[in-house]
Amino acid sequence: MALNYNLQQLRHFDFSAVMEATTDESKAVAWAMEVGLLERSMLCPQCAQF
Repeated sequence: MALNYNLQQLRHFDFSAVMEATTDESKAVAWAMEVGLLERSMLCPQCAQF
């Protein structure tokens, strides 16, 4: 499986952005979906109702 990362918006991946986005589980999931690291289809049905 080839991994394709969008490197055009690196500001989402600097240390402060990652630390802020992952302070709690729901923020971490929302951030991971926003930056393309987690597809909605990978979540359980209950969690996918964000």
